[in-house]
Amino acid sequence: MKKIFLLLIFIFCVDSVMALTETDITNDTDVKFKWYREVITDELYYPKKDVLDGYYQDDKNVEYGPYSEWKSEYCNYSEEYYLVETKTIVTYDKLDKIKYVLIANASSTCPTGRCTGAIRVYYDFENLDYEILKDNYFGFLISLPGYYEPEKLLFYIETEHKQVIYLSKNIDIPPIMIASPPSSENIQVVNNNWEARDEAYIRVEANDLDIPLIRNIKDDKVCRVREINTYRYKVEKEYYDDEYYTMVDDYIPDIDNYQVIYTKEFPKSKEVIKNILVPKIEKEYIYSNDIISSECDDNKVIYQNKYIDRFVNKVPRKFYILIVFLGIIIVLLLVKLLSKKRG
Repeated sequence: MKKIFLLLIFIFCVDSVMALTETDITNDTDVKFKWYREVITDELYYPKKDVLDGYYQDDKNVEYGPYSEWKSEYCNYSEEYYLVETKTIVTYDKLDKIKYVLIANASSTCPTGRCTGAIRVYYDFENLDYEILKDNYFGFLISLPGYYEPEKLLFYIETEHKQVIYLSKNIDIPPIMIASPPSSENIQVVNNNWEARDEAYIRVEANDLDIPLIRNIKDDKVCRVREINTYRYKVEKEYYDDEYYTMVDDYIPDIDNYQVIYTKEFPKSKEVIKNILVPKIEKEYIYSNDIISSECDDNKVIYQNKYIDRFVNKVPRKFYILIVFLGIIIVLLLVKLLSKKRG
């Protein structure tokens, strides 16, 4: 029994002696960083819907692109990426412009006995100089000097025979786009008695409903858009210098580039160096920076920093081994004392 108590005393004494020789450097260290500031090297406005690699995006700083035309398909554009304006207009289908005119059963050469005298074409009551392409038994084919709206044309034909006037945007007649009813009238204008193929129509916004042969009058919703462009900027690190510092005003620490320095004198060689506690240093760094800049400060960047340093010193493994060993000794002593009392 005495031997066991002596052993315990010896263990505690050894632990006390070793504790005196241990050096805890946890609170005697200085952590220094390399410090930098962020500098804007490029800036522009870019479509919000597109990703621009290598640039930061400020969604609150935007500019708008030019207006588009008014079209119904723009009404489906996302308002997240476009400024969409909507309006309702009256639209209808009207006759497209034409260039070629074929007068059937008309000819100045009288190959069929149906002679035609003077033929004149007017547009808004102005005489047009046309080009004769054909003059034979098929009819009188002419080309107007430009493209004209059919409802503003007037034809004067000196004839006593019934004739049909065909109008087309293309020289290929047939297909016939617009056709008059047979008539021997000397003066003819396009009206609702004329017939037109579907291909002769185009969709337009209404500005005058008193036009021959218009159809499909209805209200249409149309939109125009402006693309949203967000401010983009590229940032690069500009280091204070290549040295390490505890603090540099208006700069940010590079938390991946630091030095841990012991600030006191290291133990002498005669001390038990192997028992020096070298802690594992865990650094928690929290900072925020607000960029304050204006057009007149030449891209100067100012940061407001705050940070928290937290160091953790891990308990040596040897301490846990010692605790377990002492627990075993105490259990053995208790077992021995109980056995003696029973005996």
